[in-house]
Amino acid sequence: WLAAYRKRNQSALPTLSVPLEPFLEQRAAICRSRAPTGLLTSLNMFVQMEGDVLASRLTPDARRAGIILTDLKTAIDKHTDLVKNALPTLKDPISKMAAAHFTNGMFLSLPPHATLTLDTQTLCGLATNVLNLVVLDHNAHLTLNTTIIDDGSLNQHTHIVLGAHSTINYAFIQKASPQAIVFDGLTIEADN
Repeated sequence: WLAAYRKRNQSALPTLSVPLEPFLEQRAAICRSRAPTGLLTSLNMFVQMEGDVLASRLTPDARRAGIILTDLKTAIDKHTDLVKNALPTLKDPISKMAAAHFTNGMFLSLPPHATLTLDTQTLCGLATNVLNLVVLDHNAHLTLNTTIIDDGSLNQHTHIVLGAHSTINYAFIQKASPQAIVFDGLTIEADN
């Protein structure tokens, strides 16, 4: 099912007019050699760099409430049905590229009536297509604070599925160098 999903989204690649290869080659060594700085110290947090998870933390209360926070690769293996149901049908080429070629990302699932404040960081993001999936069941409430710190190029897409009467407060901060190219997409889909 995952291979078929990726293949459906590869149709967008010929429509892209920006060649990413030069950026990926030039920035790879710089980005990977940089030591991560400013990691989050929040109680609930998720930090990723180059598609790799650097830190992930939920409070014991959040875990007891049934909240799932993991990387997307692990979620595909351990929570297959949740991931399958959350994967978006995308229309724009940049988001399709993230869906077709994601290296990893964040998977967050809130059960009914759960509440969470989560801080996330994506560091550098070079040579990386990141797909983040967020699923809120009915009456779930999320405050999501996202920071991207980037010097190269990043294609990140965050897809949020909202159950009935669920809410999200979403804040996004991007810190990029003048030469950075950051493609960021966000879709929010209400589940009736």
